[in-house]
Order: sequence, then structure tokens, then C-alpha cells
Amino acid sequence: MKTSKKRTAWDLDLWTKRLVYAGLAVLTLSGIVWLIMHTLKTDVPAEMMVMQAVKSWSMRLHAFAASISLITLGAVWATHSRLGWQLQKNRVTGVLNIAVWLLLALTAYCLGYMPDGEFRDWSQRLHWGFGIALPLFVWLHMAKSSSRKNARR
Repeated sequence: MKTSKKRTAWDLDLWTKRLVYAGLAVLTLSGIVWLIMHTLKTDVPAEMMVMQAVKSWSMRLHAFAASISLITLGAVWATHSRLGWQLQKNRVTGVLNIAVWLLLALTAYCLGYMPDGEFRDWSQRLHWGFGIALPLFVWLHMAKSSSRKNARR
């Protein structure tokens, strides 16, 4: 006998989950690829050209995934976050996730529009650190939710 997983009102629908997870995966992987290409050094012209091309395309993919993710997060905010807040579910990890996403959006803006200097350098370091840590924050939020659901069974 097949049992279906009971959804609660604040659960994300399947397509929203897929968009969140796919966006997060593409953002994380493209950001890491860009960071690796940015930190690697070579004096071989052919290698420099390949590294620059990979760096350029990974940034394009990263920006596209960020745009899709921000749209998806707007949908999550309108339903999941607001209802979860009203029901007092996972508030700490939810606020932490929202804060990290907002910090990433702010630092991305600074990286795109601030001139070189100390402020931009700090924005860059914050963006790299929180970007690499973002999957952990999302996982913590999901794990807390799963443990609460399992406790009710």
C-alpha cells in the first residue's frame, strides 16, 4: 500500500522546491567555478584564455541563476515564509536564511557597482563566504523542519 506524504499549508509545492534547489545548486557551483578560476594563476597564454572564458561563462550563469532564484524567493516569501512566521515554525533558521539571501543580494550589488577599494574587497569576501555557506543554511532550515515533522509521526 502506497502512503502519500501529507503536505502542510506552509510546505512548498514540488515545482517551487525544484526551482529553489536547482537555483541554489547552479548558484553554488557556478560561484565556486568562478572563484577557482579567479584564484588560479598561470603564465601560459592558452591556459589564460581558457580560464578567462570559463570565468566569464560561469559569471553569466551565476547572474542568470541569481535572477531566477530571487524571483523564486519572492514566491517563497509570499507564501511559505509569511505563513511559517504566523504559525511560529522554524523562525530562527528562516530569518537566518532570509538574512543570508539579502546579504548576498546586497554584496552582489556592491560587487557590480562599487569602485575598487576596501569596501568592495569586504563585499567580495562576504559574498564568497556566505555564498559557499548558503547551502548549509538552507539544509539547516530543511533539517529542522524534517525533524519536527518526524517527531509528530
